[in-house]
Amino acid sequence: MLKKVNRQALNRKLYRQKLKSGAISKVRTLMKSYLFWVSGFPIGLTDQGKLDWVVAPNIGHRPTEQIQLDGQRLRQATYTVKRLCKDFPRALPEVVGNVNQWKEGIFRLLELLKPPVHQGTSLASHLYQIEGLYPPAIADKAAEIVKSHRILKPLIDASSWIYCPAPGDAKQTLNWIQKNAPHLEGIAKAFDKLEGVTLCFSLWYLAKAEGENRIDSLVRLLGDRQTHQTAFSGGVEFAERIASTVKKKRVTPEEISLEIPKGQLGAELKRWTYWLVQQDSKTRRRSLALFKLIRPEYALEAWTKFWAGADKGLTALNKQMPLRRRPENREQVRKLRGRFIRLRDRAPSTLNCKLLMESLRLEAAPEASGRFRMICQALQAVPNDSKMPVVRARFLVYWSFMVAEAEKHNLHRIQLMVTSFGSYLKKKKDKLAIALRPWKNIYSDYKYRWYGHCLDYDILEKLPINDDIPRFFVALDCLLEKLPKGIYNEEAETLAALVGVCHDPVLAVKLFLQLKGKKISSNYFRTKLLEMALALTRDDPGCFGDVVEFLQGCEYRDDKVFDSIVADADQVLRKLGLSSFLLQLLKEGHFRRLLECGYKQLLVRKIKADEQVEPPIFAAPVETGWIERLPEVLHGELLRLGSVHKQPERAANSILAKDFPDPVKLKKELAAINRRLQGAGQAEAGKEKLMCRKIALEKRLEQQQMPSPARLERLQAKIRRAIHDAVVDEWERYLDSKLIRSLSAYLGIESKPEWLFEPRVLKMLHAVMELEPGENKALASRLLRLRVLPPPWDLRDDEPNRNFIEEMERRGIAMNVWVKGAGVVEMEGPKGQKVRLQLEDDLLEIFFMGAHFKTCLSPGDFNFFSVFANAADINKRVLYARDTKGKVLGRCLLALTKEGGIVTFHPYTHDETLKFAEMVRDFVNDLAAKMNTIVVPEGHVQKLVADKWYDDGPEDLTKRFAFLEDGSKFRKRLAAIEPDNFVSEIQQAFAPLPLNEMTLPLVINLKELEKRPRLVVPLFPYIESCRSLREETLVKAALLLKEAGEIQKAKRLFGWQAEKYVWNVYRETEWIDVGALKLLLCVDPANVLRILRKTRPAAARNWQDEDDGDRLYLAALAHEALQRPKQAALLFRMAAREVCSLKDKRECLKRAKKLET
Repeated sequence: MLKKVNRQALNRKLYRQKLKSGAISKVRTLMKSYLFWVSGFPIGLTDQGKLDWVVAPNIGHRPTEQIQLDGQRLRQATYTVKRLCKDFPRALPEVVGNVNQWKEGIFRLLELLKPPVHQGTSLASHLYQIEGLYPPAIADKAAEIVKSHRILKPLIDASSWIYCPAPGDAKQTLNWIQKNAPHLEGIAKAFDKLEGVTLCFSLWYLAKAEGENRIDSLVRLLGDRQTHQTAFSGGVEFAERIASTVKKKRVTPEEISLEIPKGQLGAELKRWTYWLVQQDSKTRRRSLALFKLIRPEYALEAWTKFWAGADKGLTALNKQMPLRRRPENREQVRKLRGRFIRLRDRAPSTLNCKLLMESLRLEAAPEASGRFRMICQALQAVPNDSKMPVVRARFLVYWSFMVAEAEKHNLHRIQLMVTSFGSYLKKKKDKLAIALRPWKNIYSDYKYRWYGHCLDYDILEKLPINDDIPRFFVALDCLLEKLPKGIYNEEAETLAALVGVCHDPVLAVKLFLQLKGKKISSNYFRTKLLEMALALTRDDPGCFGDVVEFLQGCEYRDDKVFDSIVADADQVLRKLGLSSFLLQLLKEGHFRRLLECGYKQLLVRKIKADEQVEPPIFAAPVETGWIERLPEVLHGELLRLGSVHKQPERAANSILAKDFPDPVKLKKELAAINRRLQGAGQAEAGKEKLMCRKIALEKRLEQQQMPSPARLERLQAKIRRAIHDAVVDEWERYLDSKLIRSLSAYLGIESKPEWLFEPRVLKMLHAVMELEPGENKALASRLLRLRVLPPPWDLRDDEPNRNFIEEMERRGIAMNVWVKGAGVVEMEGPKGQKVRLQLEDDLLEIFFMGAHFKTCLSPGDFNFFSVFANAADINKRVLYARDTKGKVLGRCLLALTKEGGIVTFHPYTHDETLKFAEMVRDFVNDLAAKMNTIVVPEGHVQKLVADKWYDDGPEDLTKRFAFLEDGSKFRKRLAAIEPDNFVSEIQQAFAPLPLNEMTLPLVINLKELEKRPRLVVPLFPYIESCRSLREETLVKAALLLKEAGEIQKAKRLFGWQAEKYVWNVYRETEWIDVGALKLLLCVDPANVLRILRKTRPAAARNWQDEDDGDRLYLAALAHEALQRPKQAALLFRMAAREVCSLKDKRECLKRAKKLET
């Protein structure tokens, strides 16, 4: 029978437990608030009568802390002790144990502190000498330690105060200090008095919490003098600098009096120790376990030895250098230089101590607990000894770096890779140096700064399937059995790519060995190329290396197009039953024709996406009897020839007639010869030749000779080539018919101009198809249709172009010279060659302005869309330089600014000795004179008809305004010129040109005006009168006026237009003009906040989500203008975290501090 439960009694018990638990929490809260400092020690009295006090570390919560004790804090402590004893008689023993002893200890400490705090009396240095406070044994041990290790006296004195509330606890601490006294002495010497004491107590509290064996190595390292003096980097640079300095003819004493770099490990270990104190037990143990695996002692030993050798060599060198001109000393100096070179070559690998300690923190954190065991197991397999002292440390830093970038790669994949890496190394215990060779740039010094060049990133990138990651390590293991010397990083990347392609480690090794035999295993291979090679050799894997070598040698500039063309060709031939033909076609030099066919096929698909480009169907041969008279060994190839060729017998005879002539034809020829011999009138010489031919034909008919096997093989190869030619010919004819119909429909043209089917035009057309809708795609099609018509081929009658021409003509510019061209200008090159310069009118030549010089304007390149803007917009012209045969020698883009000035862009030429830039300069100066305008170094070039145009920045080739260049006398004078004289100075410099819309922007953009904004004030009337100035110039001028204190003038100039301008810029570029918003702040700060909120990134809901320092800074300025100091201060501090420059950070923090006070 079940015992009846007394629910009422059970509830009362649970209620009491709940009350007791709440009381214990209250006790701990009060002690943490008012008694946290009792475990500490004094460091001296202040002038204000307060006592500087250092609080001992609280394991798991906080490190050492420095506070000030005054009378109020002592009274709070007294009241708290009494309240705890009175109000929590049951809960307090659960926290402190013996309440009476605890209470007596606290009051004892308070009584010792009251006289110094209240009366200003002197403070006892230590408490062990006070009779009755500590047991005699403890006091004697403290005295013994001080006597043996005098430098530890501050540590012993501090311990006497720390354990004053509980004297019995001092025994264990003193025993630990005595045991580790030699190491603690080293810590006391390495740091100042207070730092040394707090660090030693932090180590003790760690030892007590986690066990002495876990922190012994840390104590030893911190106590080692070399830890604080030895640098773990800079060895190569130091030795290289000494060796190169000694080689000079003249050497100053300062050049060889170099200081050896200072160590960083000691400081980093100190910070790590304080971090350990604050962590929970599991995190501390994980971090200490990683530290024990790393064992920095090996690296410390290696670098100590290196710097000792460097110091010894430097001392000897300093003795020899003053006397090095003597013959007997010259040899000694040479030997010392060789010594430093050898020292450089033997320098240990560097170790970034800061990154190492950061990795120990990151990989021990609670969120890293899932991968901790895996990393430990992998690190245990990595060698770590005097020969390879930094390998484990560098791998830990590397893996931590990868995990920090885990958003780029799945964290599970990184863990799988590290686990597989550890298993791989365990199998190679006897060959670890060779097994680690692919990762050598991780643990040795290499030229790259980032880890992104290391093998593991290629593994993650090239092996998207998780199962392929362990397969790669299996393949690497198998490969090392076949290659005892191992492989390096580049070859391992190739192996990873092969595993990712074939998903079979054994096959990947076989394929790799083929590439190794071709000496291309260290090359970079695109994954798609390897996939193509594997597909092409599926029937014959033994020729994989040959195929890869060939494909890599003929890769086209546009990899995507190349891949598509090869894949299409392979598919077409397989549908025709010619599965092995593509490789043979490529080898036989049909690549160019295949490429053209590929472009045609791609174009047909692009134009009509739903149209299937099926392979051509070959008619079956009507008659094959002619094959029977030929050797059986040739029948296979001849039958295939008959299946693809329209006239197979004729094609075969052109190849085989010499070796296998047709008997019927021979007999006919013999009968003809007999008739001629029997006829009259034949000359004797002619008869002799006919008789020779007759004898030869009779002999050939009587005994037909079989060619040699080698000759038969050559004939077979020729027949195969004829088959391939027939296939490509038929495929090309088929595609041509399709393409003609598709292009005619796409361009809306009836004529079929020959230029439209040129290979370069086909490539260009494919690039046009690849353009996005907003990248002049429709404009390109329109220009192509225009090119089919008779010239002129420009769009001068389009409204934007027509408006621009009319505006320029109103300004007095002769636009007919620009539009119709200035004709051919012939110049002479430096070698006497004739060079013809002309503004290009042919749209086709403008389309290929990038292809001539392989720039970003080439078809298929990222700025190809811009050539159509150059062809369509009337304010842009392309200048070509050609030789007398029409070959392109140079090209330069010219443009008219909004104000009508001519700007020149970068001149491209194949011949640097041609002085093409000077030719362009002369041409443009002459053109400007004919047009009644000037050449300007910069200006705003508008888009007219085009959707998009790439402006790579003009280049001033004419140097007409040389006085505006950096370092000119004019610009130097601006540093001291009076604002009242500024206008007359620039008018004199620009004379005879006035200050107008073409010259004012050049002045306003000078950097000197940013430093002296007052100079722009006298320019205000001129700027205000030029209403045609572009908005960017007005923004710059208004900002300068604002900086000069002329707020009203800035508002008049652009303040009220700023909002409209900001929105126009944002719609076009999705970018906020910071300068314009600063102007709007003067007019309407609330509107600035509204604009910033409306243009906020999609992922950001509030200011805390934003990471753009400029936007946060503007928001802070707006809040400040709206009299919201708290919000402004907060935003200034947020902006300080996000801005890049130190100057901006200081400005933000300064403003925040000012608002907070």
